[in-house]
Amino acid sequence: MEAACLNSNFHGLAYLGFIGAALTYVIWLNGIAKIQPTSISLLGLLSPLSVTFLGWVFLTERLSVIQAFGAVLVLSSVFFGQYVSQLRRS
Repeated sequence: MEAACLNSNFHGLAYLGFIGAALTYVIWLNGIAKIQPTSISLLGLLSPLSVTFLGWVFLTERLSVIQAFGAVLVLSSVFFGQYVSQLRRS
């Protein structure tokens, strides 16, 4: 029993280390090289929002009015930040 448990723990740790850290880090750095710094800083705001959305969809979590307002505020700030960034480049 202990060997199976240790084997399972090792596989989980290897998955988190490789997929959860190394691969996402490589993808993130490749994306940073191709995107403007302003866009990257604004896209960082979407990470907590995407986790909230996934919790709402898959875990049937409920959002309060204030949380929904915050989500709309984040989405609108990212949209307008990207829009202004596009205007400055043209």
